[in-house]
Amino acid sequence: SAGLYLWDAGSLEGMPRCEYYLTRLVEAAPETVWAYNSLGVDLLSLIVENVGGQTLQDFFNQKINAAIGIAPVRWWSPEGHTAGAGGAEYTARRLARVGYLALQKGAWHGSPGSEQVIRPDRISLLTRWAPFLAGTKYSGEASPQRKGTGPRDAPRFYGHLWWTNQAGLGLGPTVTEDAFYMSGWG
Repeated sequence: SAGLYLWDAGSLEGMPRCEYYLTRLVEAAPETVWAYNSLGVDLLSLIVENVGGQTLQDFFNQKINAAIGIAPVRWWSPEGHTAGAGGAEYTARRLARVGYLALQKGAWHGSPGSEQVIRPDRISLLTRWAPFLAGTKYSGEASPQRKGTGPRDAPRFYGHLWWTNQAGLGLGPTVTEDAFYMSGWG
């Protein structure tokens, strides 16, 4: 809902990836149009790298994976920059640890004790529906020349990078409405 040019596995038009990302146009006012796309998360990865001085892969391995007992995970890193929107090579067991961390509101209960790896308010932000999306249009409705991805009613149950079961829309009415999940490419 950032309003950025809808890009998801599209052509880079012969440009280096960073240059391509940084030259995309704003096509709509922020928080007015929803589309499942990679550009915003890939830009976030570049911000982490430029502000924090390390790639998103290294940051995540150091701050999250190490804290929950996961050996360093390799991410797809074209041109040396971690692709934030995908390409992390997790096994099912390792990914289950990330899910467990989310279920525990960012606290890791291991030996020898417990550690708050991610603040509970950040986990809540990721795993709950984003209410500002209620007023957004689905990209297919707002921009007929671009085909958005994801279900048409996704703005009614998407969160911040995680999907929710808001009003039983994501996983159906037989699953609790506080359920959340990851679903995407790969």
